[in-house]
Amino acid sequence: MFTHCIPVNADFNTVDNCVSDHFTVTTFLWRSLHTSSDVLGSVTFTSVLYQALITEAQVLVMDFSLLPEEVLVNVLKMSSPTTVVVAKRLNRKLNRIVERNHLGKPHVDDFSVEMRTFLGRTRPIGKLQLKNTEKMHRRVVVTMKRKHKSRQVVEEGLEGPSCSNGTSLVMEEMKKVQLYERLSFDGVTADTEFFNMLTAKWNDLSAVQSLSFTLCHLKFSKEQMLSLLTRTACRSLTLDFCHFEQDIISDKVINSMPCMQCLRIQPRSTVYLHQLTDATLRRWSASPPTTIALYNCASNFTLQGIVEIIKVRFSLYSGMFYPSEQVVLEQLPKKVVQLLVL
Repeated sequence: MFTHCIPVNADFNTVDNCVSDHFTVTTFLWRSLHTSSDVLGSVTFTSVLYQALITEAQVLVMDFSLLPEEVLVNVLKMSSPTTVVVAKRLNRKLNRIVERNHLGKPHVDDFSVEMRTFLGRTRPIGKLQLKNTEKMHRRVVVTMKRKHKSRQVVEEGLEGPSCSNGTSLVMEEMKKVQLYERLSFDGVTADTEFFNMLTAKWNDLSAVQSLSFTLCHLKFSKEQMLSLLTRTACRSLTLDFCHFEQDIISDKVINSMPCMQCLRIQPRSTVYLHQLTDATLRRWSASPPTTIALYNCASNFTLQGIVEIIKVRFSLYSGMFYPSEQVVLEQLPKKVVQLLVL
């Protein structure tokens, strides 16, 4: 029995076709010879079939599974999920490679994690309601959605307030899918372990366009936040009612999102973003986002920088307003000055 092989000078399409259809060449040869079986005698037919199989064995000189693992991983990464599933069934070696490198994972358009801590409740005895225990419980809910398909919800209750078990559950679910578009966290304590999970080699965030944290405690440093954002194609960043260090929002961090369209920051208490300066305003004047919402935030924006961005935006859109609206816009810098002085 001949093993499934690939020509030495095969390109990617040839490799993909060989993996997806295990007996393509053999089937073609058999059909060709079977068509001419009426003309050829039985001896001649057997001889031609033997020569054809010998020719196939000479052309297909390399077993696909004998290629180096790095080559196999790169080929399977570029293949479709269906092709990866077929390759996984060929032999044990390919199966181990697919499982170890988490290949052929389904795409998820929205991956959200919600963690909540609550006190355990006691069951009532008839009409008698006993006092609740002070034992803390943590519930982790992972929701995965795909476009035009039903969502999948994974829920697990954990004992104790520690978030380490919750991180392991999230990691297990992340390893099963390929993340796309939106990644959101609610009530998560994002510590170093959590950061290492997000930036691990097996976790591909290059297609994530929206990153959202709500009611989270972010223990990221400025370097970690920058490293996380540079791994994504982030167009929308949201920090709602979160605890975080003041320097994780800076000119350098904003610069790491060249295609940013939405920035929403609302900490639990007032913060001073001292590393957010006029350099960000000048960048926004050249390519303005659709939404900029900074609640309870003070920054190092200067009066001159604010007036300049207003002038730039007004000069670009001055021909799109009615005369009465243009008068209001011309007076806008003065009103901004008055508000800042007050």
